[in-house]
Amino acid sequence: SSSSSSSSSTVDLSKPQRPPVISAEEGLDIGVISQKPFEYFEQLRQRIDQEDPRIKCQRYGFPHNSYNTNNNNGSAPIRIQRKIYFGSLIASEPWEVLDIAGTEMYGLFEAIVFVESNRTQTFAQRSFLRLHHADTMKQLFGTNRIQIRAYADERDRSRGLNREHIQRAEVLKGWQELGMQPEDIAILGDADEFFSRDFIRALQICDKPIAGLDDVEQHRCNPRRTG
Repeated sequence: SSSSSSSSSTVDLSKPQRPPVISAEEGLDIGVISQKPFEYFEQLRQRIDQEDPRIKCQRYGFPHNSYNTNNNNGSAPIRIQRKIYFGSLIASEPWEVLDIAGTEMYGLFEAIVFVESNRTQTFAQRSFLRLHHADTMKQLFGTNRIQIRAYADERDRSRGLNREHIQRAEVLKGWQELGMQPEDIAILGDADEFFSRDFIRALQICDKPIAGLDDVEQHRCNPRRTG
């Protein structure tokens, strides 16, 4: 069986701060990546986000022909941003890894789904470590729309990549529950693997940045198929 476990509380992201330190008794590695304040990284993120979209799209060879020029200050044209959903399996990654990922991708995603299993890929027993840390994840990634889903199916004795694929199907179910639409973008990866903020912003604002991106029926990422 599997179940969704995500905090129903809302974190005040208007006053962001570093997440609280997690107790060592919970079996998770602890460390501090940087002593710099939130504002330091926010300035770097804004510099990336506010770049002229024509320059950003050209950097990756993406089309950049149709923009909404009716922005607030009449400066560089911007277009409506696509919504991006992120999903990943999660296990015993140190908080430092999640801190790095959250610092790079803060506030970019419409919603995030993490899936944690009570078994390793070799079917060894393990304890759940993340299910009650949804609020910490919200602070790390800058969105209140986060699910941490438990996968615990003792009938499924799959191992290796087969088990990984089955667990990742839980991500698709979470995306569907969170309202993903065919025109949205999905990024399915690992917690320690992510694109640069600059590239993700290009995916959001450039015209059809990847061939077939809007053809969900063809590449079978339509959430209606998850059932």
